[in-house]
Amino acid sequence: MIQHKDHFHGSDLEKIEAIYGIKKEDIVSFSANVNPLGISTKLRNCLSEHLDAITTYPDRDYKDLKNCIGNYAGAEPEHIIVGNGSTELISLFIQITAPKKAMILGPTYSEYEREITLNGGKTKYYPLPAANDFHMDLEDFKSHLTEDLDLLILCNPNNPTSTCIRTDMMREILDVCKESSIYATQVLHLMHRNYQKVTFLIVTDKAEQICAGIHDMTHHGATIFHGEGGYEHDRHDLVYSVTSGNDVRKIKKGVREIDPSAFVNTFSSGEIMGNFYMQPKD
Repeated sequence: MIQHKDHFHGSDLEKIEAIYGIKKEDIVSFSANVNPLGISTKLRNCLSEHLDAITTYPDRDYKDLKNCIGNYAGAEPEHIIVGNGSTELISLFIQITAPKKAMILGPTYSEYEREITLNGGKTKYYPLPAANDFHMDLEDFKSHLTEDLDLLILCNPNNPTSTCIRTDMMREILDVCKESSIYATQVLHLMHRNYQKVTFLIVTDKAEQICAGIHDMTHHGATIFHGEGGYEHDRHDLVYSVTSGNDVRKIKKGVREIDPSAFVNTFSSGEIMGNFYMQPKD
């Protein structure tokens, strides 16, 4: 198991110096989104030119920001939560779920354990073995998902090891969690979008190229319908495809590159039956 002295925030240079004997002046920290070269001149000038903005209290509901994020990510603004850094979002999530006992895939970000402890919960770690380059033994991991757990925390790709749990492995983990009533987070939104199904209806004159592009990008198939415009009676093709939520942005981008004048409609799909995913051909 991970020794407690080994987990603390990576930006705590004084603690690194005390434990590992490395002078903090010799450490280049990659533990936070901080440029080791310092603030850029352009940013410094921009901040100074807009210094008066700090006298204006920001919109607590982040309406404009949520709308911008929603347009960029293809999500409804009411489904977006904005926080002052990831630590605040982690804290809010732990407060809402209030787990009594959680398992954390480690080594990982120390704030998960800290927030659970502050909210009265207990944690245990499942350590990824360094001898195996921090890759998971899936069957052994699943055997540790016991019914006494309320919450499973997976940072994917993992910080700081950079190892990644594949989608097929994640599905097996989530199936076990569902059977044992364990709340699982990946941390969470990306996995949620991966399981969302989105239907594309694309009116285009380049249907064959778009179908091929969808398959190349996502390994999902598409169907072409031949149609006629209701007003000018022009002949057009309709491409129909169902993909995962994670694919929406790259499909839209690909369609724009193939046919800038294409009309694209997307909407969430409920239950589907049939062949959703096509295995890539060697």
